[in-house]
Parts: sequence; structure tokens; C-alpha cells
Amino acid sequence: MGAGAAVIAAAERPELVTGVALLGPAVRNVPLNPAVVALSRLLMAGPWARAAWASYLPKLYPGRRPKDFAEHRAQIVAAMRRPGHTRAFSKTTRTNHAPAEKSLADVKAPALVIMGDRDPDFRDPVGEARWIGERLGADVVTLPGAGHYPQAQYPELVNPALVAFAERCLR
Repeated sequence: MGAGAAVIAAAERPELVTGVALLGPAVRNVPLNPAVVALSRLLMAGPWARAAWASYLPKLYPGRRPKDFAEHRAQIVAAMRRPGHTRAFSKTTRTNHAPAEKSLADVKAPALVIMGDRDPDFRDPVGEARWIGERLGADVVTLPGAGHYPQAQYPELVNPALVAFAERCLR
């Protein structure tokens, strides 16, 4: 959702945006199997949503996980126990990315796309990163072995790319 919001902000208020860095970006509605969509909505709709998310979260980190992954996951589950938090989180799993996709053509700021090549949110993560990069005229960095949160899995690779991009944008 952060990538979509950044794209929309850059398109609507270009005078306020110096550069856009998108990590694991979902900026369009990718085609999904209707049965998978229905199952996902069912899993995220009831009192079992917290357990379903805790079970799914490790799949977003294929390969190397951050050292604090177990603690991070426990904190997410604890946060979802607060009144209204699971319901609010569940709504984020139904995000419509069409407004972000529509805004891509209007982004004029320099852009960077960083995508894990094993991001399970996409059938072809590398192809998705290229597709976004082409629309934004962005630099694209794909990280072998990384999933949906490459910044958590490989900060030693992501951070230098972000710093270099920020330095270019601020010149």
C-alpha cells in the first residue's frame, strides 16, 4: 500500500516529490485465481484471520529471514489482538490498486523499484518490477532469493541502493 500511496502522491503533487523509491511494490491489480481470492477473503474475514496471517507471513520471506523474524511476527500477532486491529488489517488485504496504476503515467520524479525475485505476491516478480520500471522510467533492482520485504531480508543490498538513489535525487 505504501508504494501505491507514493505513486499517487508523486502524480498529484509533483512539486513536493523529489524521488520515489518503491520496495516490493503493488501498484496494479494483478490477475489472480478467483478461488484463491475467495479463500483469502474467507481466511481474513473471521476470528481466525490473526492465525491465518501469522501462518502466511513466513511465505513472504523465502530464503533468509531477518534474525528478529520470530519476535517481529509475535509483535504483529499481539498488535492484531487489540480491538479493531484485525478487522482494520483485513481490509488492507482487499486494496484496489487501480488508482495507483492510473497514476503511474503522471509521475515525473525519478524512481527506483526494488523487488525480491521470489516475492510470492506476484507470479513473475522480476517481470512485475520491469513493468513498473518501464512505466516510471525507473531504475530497477531485483534481489535474488528475496521475497516481499527485501529491505528486511537484505538490508546490506537495499540500503546502499536507496542511499545512492537519494543522493542522485538531491543533486
